[in-house]
Amino acid sequence: MFDRENSDIVWVSPEYAEDEYGTWEQPYSSIDAALEHLEPGKTLVLKEGIYDGDLTIQVSGTVRKPIRITADDDALVQIIGGCWFLYDTSDLIISRLTFKNAPYGALSVIGKCNRNRFEYLTFVECGSAGKASCTMFFGGSGGNDNIVESCTFETSDAILEKSAGESVAMMISEGDLDDGDPVKNHILRKNTIKKYGYGILVGSSNSTVSQYGHIVEYNDFDDCLNDGLLVKCGDTLVRGNLLRNCRNHSIRVMAGCSTVIDSNRIDRCGNGIRVNGSGHTVINNCIIGTGSEAVTVCGSGKEQLAAASNLFVENNTFVNCGNSSGETQTRNCGIRVEPGTSCIIRKNLVYGSGKPLVIAESQISEQFDDEIAVATVPPQIVSDKNAVSQRDVTERGFSYVPIKFAGDCVSFENTTEYGAQGWVLTPQVFDPKIDETDEEFDYIDGLIIEDDDGELVIADDQDSSDLFSHLYGQESEIAFHERDDV
Repeated sequence: MFDRENSDIVWVSPEYAEDEYGTWEQPYSSIDAALEHLEPGKTLVLKEGIYDGDLTIQVSGTVRKPIRITADDDALVQIIGGCWFLYDTSDLIISRLTFKNAPYGALSVIGKCNRNRFEYLTFVECGSAGKASCTMFFGGSGGNDNIVESCTFETSDAILEKSAGESVAMMISEGDLDDGDPVKNHILRKNTIKKYGYGILVGSSNSTVSQYGHIVEYNDFDDCLNDGLLVKCGDTLVRGNLLRNCRNHSIRVMAGCSTVIDSNRIDRCGNGIRVNGSGHTVINNCIIGTGSEAVTVCGSGKEQLAAASNLFVENNTFVNCGNSSGETQTRNCGIRVEPGTSCIIRKNLVYGSGKPLVIAESQISEQFDDEIAVATVPPQIVSDKNAVSQRDVTERGFSYVPIKFAGDCVSFENTTEYGAQGWVLTPQVFDPKIDETDEEFDYIDGLIIEDDDGELVIADDQDSSDLFSHLYGQESEIAFHERDDV
């Protein structure tokens, strides 16, 4: 309950048109007027009602005294048809507002915006102009450490059709790399995204150089037309997400180095996880009922992307994947490895009919008029100690293991040492306060898998029991501290 006598609270009501003092009895009638009176430690409270049009925000708090913009207690505050533009703001907390029918974007965070927090926001029917749009955008130069948490993004089939599938719920640009600083260290967590062309887009220009440090975790994606999560820059942690009914890719890494895809559940999507770039890790994921193979180790391809190299695929569970990729016994249901790549595949569990491992012999890399260039460089693979539910499997590094799941069709817990562990095997959204990840997994430093000549490092064959231990590195701790007073 807000204290109506507190001098640190500035009040706004869209229905007030008399003398304005920013008090509860005599609030400002516009947010613009109230912004002029904000300073560190102040809270701007919006009374119930509709607020129209665009808004520019250029006020900042401090680390110890942030500025808050929020709705009154139990009030429905709707921002209709406009976009809020934040320029070079820091230590701002925006919460409990509803953005509705924004024709293009609803929130654009531009420039040196640092340590801002966006929480419990609802975005409804944004992108209504029928063109490519991004509901929440981070860009410009030099933004760092912004957090989006517990927000809801949802459109309808009509909006999705008008945008031709080009709508994006959240996008983090790479920033101004030529004349400014990159955008780094953003956290997108515990958000719900439904019926967008793309759920979350991290990066914008397929960067292969800088490290960005973004975290995308514990989000719920449903019914995205193209990609649930698309990563186009390096050093991103994708952890604890639930992705359902994404019609094309569920998680796609197109560029960069050292991205970790850890403990995600992917259910009934068109494709599973597709990876380009170097030194990535795919670990402890559960992928169920995808149309094509569960994981694709991608070659350079016609999009001129870097082939996946030093990819580490371990302790994942794949269940009944590859439903649209061929006949029952020939379809790709596990991992597809394309030419020109290098990877380690270990202790994965493939359940269902089809081939657990497919090594592509050639791949179209570029087409010029009537001429087609074909990549034929064979991939370099270490495949060891993987389990499959089918008998008489001959794929490299896969062997039959009797598997019995704890529950029919929904829970894939089992008592073997293969596959994923933890919450991803059950039909629920990850709850970081209840669920715990398995700490036995250490992320490897993918860059040490190649020797000086670029060849894949393989341990001494005489010591097969210790095949992978020399590849492990120290697991990095990523601390996330929630404010006690938010």
